[in-house]
Amino acid sequence: MSAEQCQLPARWEGSWFQSGVHQTITINRSTISTKGRCLESEGEKYLLKNEKDNCFRCVVFHEKHLNVLQYKETFCIPDRSPLRTICSTISGDANLFSMFRLDGAPIDCPFKGPLTFTYNRGHGDCRYPVSTIESCIHPSRVLLNYQACPDIPGTESAVEELQCLAAWKEGSFRYLVGLIQYRHHASYEERFRCFAYEKSKKGGVFSGNYGNFANNSAVSLALGSTSKDSASLVSVPAGGTSSVAVGSMSTNSNNNNNQQNDLLFRVAMSGDASCNGLLPNEGSRTMLFKKGSTPKPCQFPSWVQAHTQWHTLDQRSTYAFDSSTLRVSNSSDPTGISPSTLSMTAVCHQILDNPTLDKVMLVLQSTSEW
Repeated sequence: MSAEQCQLPARWEGSWFQSGVHQTITINRSTISTKGRCLESEGEKYLLKNEKDNCFRCVVFHEKHLNVLQYKETFCIPDRSPLRTICSTISGDANLFSMFRLDGAPIDCPFKGPLTFTYNRGHGDCRYPVSTIESCIHPSRVLLNYQACPDIPGTESAVEELQCLAAWKEGSFRYLVGLIQYRHHASYEERFRCFAYEKSKKGGVFSGNYGNFANNSAVSLALGSTSKDSASLVSVPAGGTSSVAVGSMSTNSNNNNNQQNDLLFRVAMSGDASCNGLLPNEGSRTMLFKKGSTPKPCQFPSWVQAHTQWHTLDQRSTYAFDSSTLRVSNSSDPTGISPSTLSMTAVCHQILDNPTLDKVMLVLQSTSEW
């Protein structure tokens, strides 16, 4: 493109984050807010002018994903030179910077639960109790449940929700950028993380005996019971409005010990909001992902499935049953005009007691959004 008429790709327009840069970076068709105005381009090379400092620099961009830009650049020099001349001064070992889109659409996560994993923060592998990964309601999110190993320093029990934003492949390795949701307030500097991972090939690329001790969170639900710690479902005659009076749900822990599973991924996580120097076996935190157990679900009673939907008495929550899955949706509008939001899914895990035809006690394995 000729001088003074350079345009940046339209798909780059938007707001971006870069580690170490305190303000949000804005890109439009001709300007990068932290770099300057585009004067000339050739392929991935761009000549930018910083109007404030009246200097010029070459920036070489690599678009890894619609939500991730990586680049190398020259220093900002006072005299303008031809694009190729300035760009030729960028050395192969120059710093690589990563920019993550703030307003981008998430992607489906490459890791889907149930999985179990061990992790290492530099003081040894935390293998028992085993940590777990669960799929969330939306395929762009997974829940990582870290367990603390008493004999390994630096390990702790923690829950992190990962939203997947970008994925790409370089050679035999794959990379993922995600945004971590903590239970406490955190900045983008703390929340953006990069992952490098490698899939295990058939026959096993990796060796070693990694025990799998699944720790599944389950919800115990009693249907038709009048006990204090239960949920009572009340049906009405045909043509009427179905309703549900909700009590409380208790939590059980179901340990599935000594179950061996195939290794799926070797994963490394960055310690900051960049992908610099990251390899599947080298990062701030390294992990080994394995398949978790998926027991055959039980089925809800036919009298529960007889009605397509059940509602709370205030009409703010809807319970939808199929043969083995319960979906709970909430709405802030009691009239039902506003769309509802799916807040929880639960799968029938085990029938604990079925003393009469109209009463059953079940264990449900649930997934909910924060």
